[in-house]
Amino acid sequence: MRRFVVQLLLFGAMLVVSAELFLQVSGLASDVMDRELSTDQILVFQPGASGYRTRGMRAEVHAPYQINAQGWNSRIDYDQVDSTTVAVVGDSYIAGFWNTVDSTVAACLQYQINELAPNVEVHSYGHPGANFHDYENLTTYLRNRGYQYIYIYLGPKDFNAKKPAFTNRKKADKRTGIRYWYRKSALLKYINVNLGLQELLVAKTNRRAAGKKAIASGRAKALERLEAFPDQEVVFFYQDEFFDTLAAPNQLLKVVHTLQPIDHGFNRHWNTNGNKNAALTIFHHWQENR
Repeated sequence: MRRFVVQLLLFGAMLVVSAELFLQVSGLASDVMDRELSTDQILVFQPGASGYRTRGMRAEVHAPYQINAQGWNSRIDYDQVDSTTVAVVGDSYIAGFWNTVDSTVAACLQYQINELAPNVEVHSYGHPGANFHDYENLTTYLRNRGYQYIYIYLGPKDFNAKKPAFTNRKKADKRTGIRYWYRKSALLKYINVNLGLQELLVAKTNRRAAGKKAIASGRAKALERLEAFPDQEVVFFYQDEFFDTLAAPNQLLKVVHTLQPIDHGFNRHWNTNGNKNAALTIFHHWQENR
């Protein structure tokens, strides 16, 4: 029995090592991005970093990212801001790591706008996990930098958080212990990012129930938070039908999904079509109000 257990452990170790080597060579495992604290107390991605975010067992999503000098997923640096510069703010939908850096919502909007105004820049301020607290903080930051056009993507869950996800932070991210080795291991990244460790551990029915509860809770809080939003010149855009009948002080734009399909199938994040639809919705508003 002891011999069998030893052989089993050796076989398991060899299997893990083989899987690690294969994933290192094949490039199937997603890159993991580090974050650092900016002088404005905003957690941004490591400036200058680049790589690929992959999703799915066979890396069905294999999207290059490029972090600019300010720590955002964009090929252009945000060195110059003037009265024409457009800021697009939001969570993972706007960060766009599910698609190439050249097809984020901001990049698609940049293409549309430059057909009419070649000198106008569009800056993406998308960060996975962002919530309404972050949007309040970012609005003040962006106004102080000189942005006149600010578009923020809203979802019902954005109103549930008790504190900001990445703004007004005191400490930077530090990868220690298992988090340090996770950064080094292709196998761990493959399990967590490509396969979705949380989805593997939690039953689909439980995830759906938790998601519906979070949405219902967020909807109940949305109107109160939106009415108290300090900057009524900011334009919000959305896709959830809840916002259709919401009477908020700020203008609300519904994304018109003309191009189909709009997501990746196994994940609800927008694909390039969805990004283009959102960009076109913003573009029409910008064109009418510039």
